[in-house]
Amino acid sequence: MVARTRVPGRRRKIRRNSSKSRESVPSDSQAAKGEQIASSGPVGRSERGPPVATKSGWLSCRVANDEWQTTLDSWRCVAQYFHAYRRKTVWMPFYYDGACAEHLRSLGFQKVIHKQEDFFERVKDKNFMNRVDLIWDNPPYTAPEMKERVLRALADCGKPFAMLLPISILHVGFVREIVDMTRVQAIIPRRVHVRKTDQEVLPFKYLCWFCVGTKLPRDLIFVDDVAAPAAAAPPAAEAPKAARDRRCRRSRPKITDCDLGSQGDPLGF
Repeated sequence: MVARTRVPGRRRKIRRNSSKSRESVPSDSQAAKGEQIASSGPVGRSERGPPVATKSGWLSCRVANDEWQTTLDSWRCVAQYFHAYRRKTVWMPFYYDGACAEHLRSLGFQKVIHKQEDFFERVKDKNFMNRVDLIWDNPPYTAPEMKERVLRALADCGKPFAMLLPISILHVGFVREIVDMTRVQAIIPRRVHVRKTDQEVLPFKYLCWFCVGTKLPRDLIFVDDVAAPAAAAPPAAEAPKAARDRRCRRSRPKITDCDLGSQGDPLGF
């Protein structure tokens, strides 16, 4: 029988490797810190877009984030559900680059207030709030504490509001304490398109319009993406008469149905 030769120091080397492998696995807090650093830009802001919760009870994930512009298509796909407010005063308190107010105005909302002001001061101004019929916006994606502070202020003011938030807002405990849940409704887009100023449009999921007191037609509404606008084409009224007559003969509708549809209304209301 051949005796096995013991290699000096081998056990110690294995122990060092085991210790190293254990140290290479970061803890949850280290992973969170590393994730935030890796995803942050030069000034500590994420370029990934609106975050979503990864754990129940959170309003946002651990990724640092800031404000984004909600694109015209994203407003267009939900604007029809706020038809009752088109001639009322809509306050958009969270100013980024001012483009969102123009988006709403282009969709037929005539009285939009969108200024670079302190939200928490303005929401306490009773004279101003008496003029507001709806608070509708995409709040900045900052820390969960800021989200909670914003939502508490909105709940306290008593005005109808619709905020674009991570869908986990529907599960958060404190929301059920400060909001009358019988007045809560939600619009869930398939995707929400956002962008930084003068940068490409990015689609994101797992967001919803959290609505309180808005009196939507249903409590839960699912909406699809809005197709990109087609290239500009001559209005039906300006088409050559012969071509218009051919279309009428093919479809055989009433002559009045061959004329213009709704005009001056980008949503066709």
